[in-house]
Amino acid sequence: MAEVTSGFRKILSFSFFYDYFQNFLGANKFREYIVKYYIKPNEKIRILDLGCGTAKILNYLPTSTKYVGFDINKNYIDSAKNCFKNNAIFYYGKEINDLDNKNLKPFDIILAIGLLHHLNDTELKNLFKFSSKHLKSKGRLISVDACFTKNQSFFSRFITSLDRGQNIRFPNGYKNLAEKFFFKIKGDILHKTLLPYTHWIMQCEKK
Repeated sequence: MAEVTSGFRKILSFSFFYDYFQNFLGANKFREYIVKYYIKPNEKIRILDLGCGTAKILNYLPTSTKYVGFDINKNYIDSAKNCFKNNAIFYYGKEINDLDNKNLKPFDIILAIGLLHHLNDTELKNLFKFSSKHLKSKGRLISVDACFTKNQSFFSRFITSLDRGQNIRFPNGYKNLAEKFFFKIKGDILHKTLLPYTHWIMQCEKK
């Protein structure tokens, strides 16, 4: 995983500062937007959240949601367990394949919010393969990532480049890799969501 954790980014490895920074950027409204317009949950939905962070998206999901969160940052997972211990299951591990021994039932939705741009091409293919394996038929992988675009402003490109993830791609860079593992792929480019970031929101449907 290519990630910068030195300098001012280092404090974001701690859950308190991570949450504070996310709140400052308006992440709660963004999570609400993703739930409303992309996840569109029903009362029986099963969700696996890869790179779940402190799992604050649970605040916007139905209480009946069967939610499993996974992250490689133990601080984040410990914080999520403290906040949502009665509403979800959380796993900490070094890589997503650590979940293969958890006997997980298939999911309706797999989330990868702010995760793909931290992964190189090999790691990203592994995530797509893992997700396809653990989704129900017609289940969806929903990802949200910083991206570059041809008409992006200099300031937006600069702010985006400061992200901890070091594999920020153009939308087709994400999509082309996903096409090897999913039947139907569609996406939207969102400008000026958190600061002047440009985001690529991708939905990948299992065959």
